[in-house]
Amino acid sequence: RIDILHEAGYLDAVEGLMSRGRLAQQINGYEIQCTELLMSGVLDECDMHELAAMFTGIVHEARRGQDRNRGGRSLPAAVARRAENAVRRFMAIALQHGFRETIKPIDLGLSAAVLAWSKGCTMPELERIAGADGGDVVRTLRMAIQMMRQMRSALSGDYALIDRLAESIVAINRDEVDAKRQFELG
Repeated sequence: RIDILHEAGYLDAVEGLMSRGRLAQQINGYEIQCTELLMSGVLDECDMHELAAMFTGIVHEARRGQDRNRGGRSLPAAVARRAENAVRRFMAIALQHGFRETIKPIDLGLSAAVLAWSKGCTMPELERIAGADGGDVVRTLRMAIQMMRQMRSALSGDYALIDRLAESIVAINRDEVDAKRQFELG
C-alpha cells in the first residue's frame, strides 16, 4: 500500500506526505476519491449543483436492480468522464501493484436526481428521477453533505471552491434531507 501511495503522489521518501497526502489525511472516508477529484481539477469545473452530484457520486452505491436516472439532465459527459478517469488513475496504480480490490469507483447514477433536487424539485420528483426509495436517496445526500463539509474544512485560503461547496450544501440540505430540521420536527 505504501508503494501505491508513493506512485500516486501521496507520499515521498524524503518529504513524507505530499500535498495529495496532506489533503487526504484531513478527510475521513472516500479520501482518495475526494483528493483525486480535487487534484485533477474536476471539482473546480463544477457549479454548485454539479458539486452536489459529484459528491453524491463519491458515496453512492446503487442497489442491485435499481432503475437509475429515469429522466432529467445528468452531469455533462465531459465532466463525468474526467471525474471517472481521475478516480481510475488511482485504481489503475493499485491494480498494477497486484491488488484485486481497490477504492470504490465514482457512481454518477443519481446525478440527474441530485441536480433536480439541488434546483428545488420535490421528494416525489426526486424518487421518480432517481428510481430509488426516498430514504435511500436522503441517506446518500446526507453522506454527500458530510463529504462536502470535510472538503471545505480541508481547503484553505481564498479558494472559490470553498464558497461553491457551501452553496451546494445549502441547496441539497433542505426538507427531508435536513437532518437537524427532521430531528426538531420529531
